[in-house]
Amino acid sequence: MSIPTPPPRGPTNARTAVPYPISAWHARRRPTSPSDAWAKAVEVERQRLRFQPRPGAGYRLYVVTEGVVGGREVSPAPGGHAVLGRHTSCDLVLGDDTSISLRHVLVRAWTHEGLAMLGVLDLDSGTGFELSDGSRQRAVVASGPVVFAIAATSIVAVPLGEPLAEGLEPPIVRSSEASGYQVDPRPREGSRDASARAGTGRITVVPWSVPLSSGGVGGAFEMVLESEHRRAVVRFSERDVGHGILVGRDPRCVDAGLRSVLNDGISRVHALVIRERDGVRLYDVASMNGMTDGARRVRSMALDDAGGRAFLCGYRTTALSWRALRSAGRPSA
Repeated sequence: MSIPTPPPRGPTNARTAVPYPISAWHARRRPTSPSDAWAKAVEVERQRLRFQPRPGAGYRLYVVTEGVVGGREVSPAPGGHAVLGRHTSCDLVLGDDTSISLRHVLVRAWTHEGLAMLGVLDLDSGTGFELSDGSRQRAVVASGPVVFAIAATSIVAVPLGEPLAEGLEPPIVRSSEASGYQVDPRPREGSRDASARAGTGRITVVPWSVPLSSGGVGGAFEMVLESEHRRAVVRFSERDVGHGILVGRDPRCVDAGLRSVLNDGISRVHALVIRERDGVRLYDVASMNGMTDGARRVRSMALDDAGGRAFLCGYRTTALSWRALRSAGRPSA
């Protein structure tokens, strides 16, 4: 298979993923089939449960290539997440395949009315991820068992506290115009998939990104970055925040003057601001130097609409301030 030459997309770090458009997806090896990946992960999960029984909510992620090479639990507690990619600071390191970005996806878990839910968000990798139905996506919300692939690596998400299905059923995939925090993938009473077999994954594809409306007078939120004598202010709409805002030195991250404030000690993709059910949250996306809430290192923190403040750690500390403007509306959960 020949690889088309990608269009210019600004400077690219030699260590990051080659920025092919998603239509030019390519991998030297094909990932393990979803059913085989599920079987391998379930075998390891059953062995784990023999020695570490742990009922409850949330998900456990397994990385599968020829075999199961890693696993990590993603807690449903606020801020529970895992970053997957090639960088050694990621929670799950996916090998050295250069079609995988250094920080490729953010995976979050939460519960909604007792249902364990999983969110997978592409960190503008340029290639996204592939669901077990063969479709390539950028952002999904799911319940039940989930298998997806990043290049030739399969990721199996096992819901904790639920019976382990013997085989992987084809997922029920829908699309929604709502942001991820507004989606509930459970079957609706009377719908055609309400009688689907137990253990069937239900996946809702949600919008991945929109052109940022930063700088607009009617913005709903304001972000300020300050470092030494540099300062930049950007406004965002509710829609921007619902889909996620990347902060860092990479061209994929929002600019509008923000990147000029960041020093080389700030990772190329350092943090993500995104709306969730309980408010706006800031995530450290496996940055090299991390972030603090002013007193201690944190992996994520809520941003108070009245004046949230965090500190991105680099060669010099960069303060990130966040507030809702008076004109900010409140979306329904």
